[in-house]
Amino acid sequence: MKIPRTERSPIIYLLLFAVLCLFIFLVSFQKQHWDTDIFWALKSGEWIITNFRAPLTDPFSFTFADKEWIDFTWGFQVIVYLVYTYLGGWLGLFILQFITLLATFYVLYCLFMLISEGKSWLAIALLYLVFAATYPRFMIRPHIFVFLFISTYFYLLVLSEKQDRLKWLILLLPLQVVWANIHSSSILGIFIVGSFAICAFVEEIRGGLGRASSSYFKRILVVSLLVVAVSFINPYSWKLVLFPFVHQGGNNPDALRYILEWQPFALTSLLYFMPVPLYSIAFKILLFGSFVAIVLNRRNLKIRYFILLLPILFVSLQHVRMLSVFAVFAAPVLVMNLASYMRSARRRSGFLEWAAGCIILGTIVIFMVGFFAGNYKSYFGLGMLKGHFSEGIVSFVKNERVRGNFFNEYDHGGYLLFNDIRVSLDSRTPTVYSPDFYWMWRRAREKQKYFDRFTARNAMDVAIVLPTIQLCDRLWKDKDWQAVAFDDVSALFLKNVASNADIISKWGLKSLSPCDLSAEETMTAQREGLLKMRTEAKRMVDYYQSVGLGDTVSRTHSLLARVETALGGEYLQGAVANYRRAIDVRSRQRLHYELAFALGKSERFDEALVHYKKVERNMVKATMAIGLIYHDRREFGKAYEYLSRYVDKLGDRAKHPAYKGLGNSCLETGRFDCAAFNLKKYAFIVGEVEGIADIYYRIGIAYFGMDKYKQGGLYFKKSIDLDKGYLLKLEALQASFKDKGWKSKAIALDGLILVRR
Repeated sequence: MKIPRTERSPIIYLLLFAVLCLFIFLVSFQKQHWDTDIFWALKSGEWIITNFRAPLTDPFSFTFADKEWIDFTWGFQVIVYLVYTYLGGWLGLFILQFITLLATFYVLYCLFMLISEGKSWLAIALLYLVFAATYPRFMIRPHIFVFLFISTYFYLLVLSEKQDRLKWLILLLPLQVVWANIHSSSILGIFIVGSFAICAFVEEIRGGLGRASSSYFKRILVVSLLVVAVSFINPYSWKLVLFPFVHQGGNNPDALRYILEWQPFALTSLLYFMPVPLYSIAFKILLFGSFVAIVLNRRNLKIRYFILLLPILFVSLQHVRMLSVFAVFAAPVLVMNLASYMRSARRRSGFLEWAAGCIILGTIVIFMVGFFAGNYKSYFGLGMLKGHFSEGIVSFVKNERVRGNFFNEYDHGGYLLFNDIRVSLDSRTPTVYSPDFYWMWRRAREKQKYFDRFTARNAMDVAIVLPTIQLCDRLWKDKDWQAVAFDDVSALFLKNVASNADIISKWGLKSLSPCDLSAEETMTAQREGLLKMRTEAKRMVDYYQSVGLGDTVSRTHSLLARVETALGGEYLQGAVANYRRAIDVRSRQRLHYELAFALGKSERFDEALVHYKKVERNMVKATMAIGLIYHDRREFGKAYEYLSRYVDKLGDRAKHPAYKGLGNSCLETGRFDCAAFNLKKYAFIVGEVEGIADIYYRIGIAYFGMDKYKQGGLYFKKSIDLDKGYLLKLEALQASFKDKGWKSKAIALDGLILVRR
């Protein structure tokens, strides 16, 4: 594909294109960490290859096994399955993803250069804008092919228009067949070609109806009709062509509004031009830039600019997943208008070149800061990210031959069916699963009575749920259900029925809760209960070690460590070791905090400080812990620094040990007003508890430090009333005042000491 140009591209543009390719590589070379669609796509591709046909009904769920399924991405599924199976698994999929994205941006570059007649600065700037607006969608999904198809259609149509050659239009026909069988978004192909055809028709009318029609108009008109016709060459015929409208019709919007990527774009955010998130600011620049370019080019307007932009903009504002598609539409329109404006106005492009440079530099800086400061580094690599999928539960289900109908999470369905577990729900909603079924599933997660009704209606006797939600806690307390296993993202419950009796007898978790909410409660159990919990946690650790998942599942180690921390004493060494194993598998801030706590209980304060400081930025309670360690080590200056920062952040929500530590640190560093203020807060919160006499005594010292003898005397009196031993301390304090020559302070204590004697 030749790149048209009228200026020789300097080396800087080649370097900038190379940097963009590097960014595409960095975004693509990531482990699977949240998107589960690829798993059911691989399984469906396997089914299609095995049966040599596209599915007509759903073969993967037990809830909708006989329901019609318009598998609108069946071609994509075949491609990824073949690549995954025969070209290196996840490496093969990465290569497919990377090459597809590179091809997309190369075609876009050729398109921008063709339209702008060789203005490299404009082409590169628009490439960076498109990258910034689309990179969050660089997943192994059909839409990476959609980007390529849209770009190629624009390129072929513009090339045909400029050269008046039929061959470029003819290429659209086989491309449309391929697109229709890869993804139902092929309706966009009809839309793009139709927009050019309508524009050509309007130009014909402007030229006069009496004259002979141009050859380009005849060609684009025929091709636009043929593009519609060839779209029906697919296993589902007209049903697949019309599927995008069916998907958005009926009651489906009721389901879609609860799925994050189908939610609307917040219109109020259009008013804010913050540099982050990068995709948002890029979308706004493309949006406003396109319309500004249209206004500048108003003397040479073409109707297709509005036809191409407005419908896609409307859909994008309705569904955030379409923002990336809008970017691929808007960029060519922006280039068309800017290039036309510069040609007609014959003005120097100095300001535009400066703006392009700012866009390129800004994109590079913001992306790099976000990449290296964010989570991208932890996702770098191939395969599945540890601790993000139900690998442990799947292993347990297979090895222990768990049978039955599964209640499962929406996001877990794809991975479960990839592992031959028939699911109740997955992310093919509402394509397969009806909106009313999805509504009932959501309600079942909210209340136990709805869960009981939902599972009874669908004969479900196995449940795989998130350990972080209240449903897990409710099942843990429900006598009809028994927890038997857990991993980093799931807890497995079996219904107390005869078919599950043997597994429950062998693996039932009677004491150790796999749920986050009730796990916190059970850590306060008596020693005997904690020992039982340790036995059950150790059993799960040993199980995963035996099946080769010891370095994959983190939560078994962390729960065991938490129990051992609660036991204390001789178990603390084991707790530290298990926390370290958990962190090796999946490093999380909470684990570093809990490890630091265990190290603190073991009096390994230097090590504790290291881990507390790792999480202090995002866990304010770590700031308090650091301050208290410095306080106990009598490093009162550092203690004051951390504890005052903690109290300032939390205000009235601060924990009372922080007030005590901060008050004492202030007292020791001569900040008497701060000392009295915080120690009085501590005294008010804890009330008349053991040791409060010492707090009153210290408040008295703080007031004496400020020469407020009357207030100080009141608190000294309180301390003596609670503990007569503080009279001796007052006498010693008076003696020290006299030694230092502080006569007024010493005299102020005379009356109090005499009265108390």
